[in-house]
Amino acid sequence: MTAATNPTPTELATRYLAQTRIVDNPEAINSLLTQQYQRSFVDILTRLDVAPAGQPSLFVAYTPEAQVETVTFGDAEVVIYDQHLGQAFNRLNDFSLASWPHDHVIKWGFRHLGHSLASLSSTVAASLCLALAEYLPTPDRPKVAPKQRQRRLLTTAIQEYFVLAHECGHSALRRSTTSIGGDHLEDVIDAAVKRREARGFDLNRLHEAMLEDELRAIEAHGIEADDALVEKMRARIRRVPIFKPTSALTDHAHLREELQCDLIATQLTVTYMEENGISKMITLPAILHALHNLNSIEVIRDLGRVHAKPERKSDYADGLALRKTLWRELVPSVYASGAEVELLGGKLTEITVQYAHAVGDHFLYMLPYKFEVALAKHGNKSADTKARQVTDIIRKNNETQRTALAA
Repeated sequence: MTAATNPTPTELATRYLAQTRIVDNPEAINSLLTQQYQRSFVDILTRLDVAPAGQPSLFVAYTPEAQVETVTFGDAEVVIYDQHLGQAFNRLNDFSLASWPHDHVIKWGFRHLGHSLASLSSTVAASLCLALAEYLPTPDRPKVAPKQRQRRLLTTAIQEYFVLAHECGHSALRRSTTSIGGDHLEDVIDAAVKRREARGFDLNRLHEAMLEDELRAIEAHGIEADDALVEKMRARIRRVPIFKPTSALTDHAHLREELQCDLIATQLTVTYMEENGISKMITLPAILHALHNLNSIEVIRDLGRVHAKPERKSDYADGLALRKTLWRELVPSVYASGAEVELLGGKLTEITVQYAHAVGDHFLYMLPYKFEVALAKHGNKSADTKARQVTDIIRKNNETQRTALAA
């Protein structure tokens, strides 16, 4: 009788995904990219000085959730990198940098909202969103010059390294196996929070700015806002709670570690890219762009969570918004000096404004509106939808996206 062998990290991760994700689609994985992820993973662990005995394993998956996470199985720790997230970054970067027509942005949002709803077993709404993503008409995609395509691909590569470094940062902090972080980062974060809150803000101006953003987004979709709609929007915006850094970090302890890992990953990414001839003036805006992308993805997921489980408050997107705010507060003073501070600040502001106009505001304001309208109009027609039908649509979407990174 042979003794039972312990499952490998790969087997553990495979079982975990089978229990927690809708569909794991290994056939969609790009093997060349997987090799690059493995090289980056080893490079990051080396820079973090993680001893071999304490190193996590890397498992590359492809699932509709487009989610990266670190999972612990006893003494084994596995970083699950979802290649779909890289595709999501690539497409969101394209939307932003090439200023795609807004209808394409909304179609993409419906697809990922459908995935989120399916993972929450809200199959009626999921099938509606996936059908809209499949059949909504859209104008032609914009023509992109080769130089602009190269910029997008470089931006995506920087962002994927950053995300991997962030996950490895969690592992290193938990095992206390790195000198990067600790009390020093705690002090840096606390100082940034104090600076941010000392400046204060005018609440009325903030609300009016939010209203202007929403009006600009809906007008881009051909919706004319009359006085009654504007007042309804203004009243709703005034009810939105303001997420203050001090109370947020107190109420949500995990955000402090997330911020630490953002800063660790930023340092590692800037260093790695500079060693490969990429200036920090390119790398840092790309990292902020990554945080914008992650925030957009969480805005979509939160919309799904609120619909599927309205009794539960969801604040994942708020947490990412805070991470962006404090990262933006910290970075110029750490990575620039003299005239560089203003130059870097200008680049960070430029990518933020560009992203909001081209992508972010459409997910924040228009996707919920169009989702609500679609549910009111078509939701009852999908009452007999089975989970299997949703899965079939997701599989088809996966197949059509297999070459997205090369597009």
